[in-house]
Amino acid sequence: MRQKVIIVLLMGFFSNFFGFGQNNHLVELTSEMEKDPYWKDLVLSIIKKKKLSTGFWELHCKAIYKNDTVGFKVRIKDDIPPGVINGKINRAGFVPNGLEIHYSGKESDRFIKALSELYGITPASRFTREGRIFTIFSLNENRVLLEKTPARFKVFFNDPQLYAEFYINIDLKNNILEFNEKDTGFRQNIIEILSEK
Repeated sequence: MRQKVIIVLLMGFFSNFFGFGQNNHLVELTSEMEKDPYWKDLVLSIIKKKKLSTGFWELHCKAIYKNDTVGFKVRIKDDIPPGVINGKINRAGFVPNGLEIHYSGKESDRFIKALSELYGITPASRFTREGRIFTIFSLNENRVLLEKTPARFKVFFNDPQLYAEFYINIDLKNNILEFNEKDTGFRQNIIEILSEK
């Protein structure tokens, strides 16, 4: 037993020492912002993905921000009709309850603090422990099968007191999720939606 413990400790040491730790596979949260510093568009690595029997994908997303790990979990509906057909809006592309954002541990508390800092909003104390449910609209011209093709979505939180919109882009093949701004006027509401009450 003692030998097993020593081996595990040595593996952890070599992993960190030689740069094979988990964090080396994570993207920088703000790497997308370099393209346009006005917008606080963020990118996260999808480190785990699973297709659920409910027709949703569950994605565990993480990134590095100021040498620390931040992240959250997402559940998103698969097999969504196109939202745009021949340049016109297809109402079938709107999916109520099509996206959920969930707490995934202390990394989520660090994410909401990072987001508050980037948005210039008073820092939230911690990420909500309750899942937040959103309506999504497919910005794609073909039926969305996430396993086969990258997809873009406009996201709505339809609470009249905390209405907000933003974008989520998902590329399962490359294990990337983008969390992009729609309008800077929604920043305060997004922080409040994702924060503990």
